[in-house]
Amino acid sequence: MNKRRFWSGLQRDSMSWVLALFCLLIAGAAAIYVVLPQMKPHTTLRVGDGVFSTAIVVPAKNSVQSVPGAASLERNQAVLYTFERDDKWPVEMKGRSHALDIVWLDHKKKVVYMVKNVTEIDIDKMYAPDKVARYVIELPVRTVDQRAISLGGVAVFDEPKRGDVK
Repeated sequence: MNKRRFWSGLQRDSMSWVLALFCLLIAGAAAIYVVLPQMKPHTTLRVGDGVFSTAIVVPAKNSVQSVPGAASLERNQAVLYTFERDDKWPVEMKGRSHALDIVWLDHKKKVVYMVKNVTEIDIDKMYAPDKVARYVIELPVRTVDQRAISLGGVAVFDEPKRGDVK
């Protein structure tokens, strides 16, 4: 009888430990899900009458390409590409699976060019402004119209130091 109680109690204790470990793993995964995006360079971007939580990217190549993991943007999200010098930075649509609006800003953060409603159908196209720019912003499709973003408008955001962004 004592052996039976011993094994029964041991099984209950083992199940309790497994359940506790499972709960800890779930809590850890949730913490990583919340904290990880905050560790990447980001800022708050204000342009037109919109305010966006914005990921900052310094492209390795001389064009803007899809950011890995950026399958789509929510209404209050954007991606800001920042360059060290002014140029007519092209945006490649290859590898993108979502529609978007694209805005180019000069070194004073003034809107100098826009392309609206770029869809995944335009996958082979490359877009470039007719004026030089320092920054490129990707926004969810129809944001330019919905947030009154216009040529000559000024964007407001804090740009991290070059060493802070990879």
